[in-house]
Amino acid sequence: MDRLETIVKLARNSNSVADIGCDHGQVGVELLKSTGVRHVISTDISEKCLKKSEFLFASTGFQSEYDGRVGDGLKTLNHGEVDTVVIAGMGGDLIKDIVTYDIEKTLSFKNFIIQPMTNPDLVRETFYKLGYGLEKDLIVIEGSKYYFLMKFSSLTDKKLEKDWFYTSSLLRDSIETYKEYLKFNLNKNNAIINEIKLNSSEKSDSRISELKSNNEKLRTLLEEKVEYK
Repeated sequence: MDRLETIVKLARNSNSVADIGCDHGQVGVELLKSTGVRHVISTDISEKCLKKSEFLFASTGFQSEYDGRVGDGLKTLNHGEVDTVVIAGMGGDLIKDIVTYDIEKTLSFKNFIIQPMTNPDLVRETFYKLGYGLEKDLIVIEGSKYYFLMKFSSLTDKKLEKDWFYTSSLLRDSIETYKEYLKFNLNKNNAIINEIKLNSSEKSDSRISELKSNNEKLRTLLEEKVEYK
């Protein structure tokens, strides 16, 4: 299952969805085609991208179920306007900025489906501090790249574990892919260390130390993951 399919699956029980940073609008169209979602708001900071989204919705016959808005983050949405907010394809730091810009508005939305390109641990920490529970924490692979997908909900009693690097949901539902992800990063770090050693300097020593520390964390996660299997 790829990113798009996973997002659609996580959002399938929603009545209304906002796709933040929608790009070409594929998420919204798939939601209307294959789930019970009745209304989609697609937003993007780029008017050019939003026009492509509008064309896709029009060409697939979903004009009446679609609302396109140009704007930044959650600023184009009204309080509680949708059940579920999707933010996919952005860095974890930017996602944090978006959901903490207006916390009162953020908390008016029941569900968030998040696919961060970087810093998934920061995303988990941010939503934990906002008081959301974690319904799903998944990892999928497309080509040679790994992507985390998370569903946070204000309606669940499951509170997020206070370890931002892995969760019991991640270990339970994506255990084999997660294992591959950890090994992939371990091998990548080792390759970087070997390359740095060929051009060593004082700064290189600091970077090597950082990478080795990261590797220790990865090895620990691999060992702890086995306990959850």
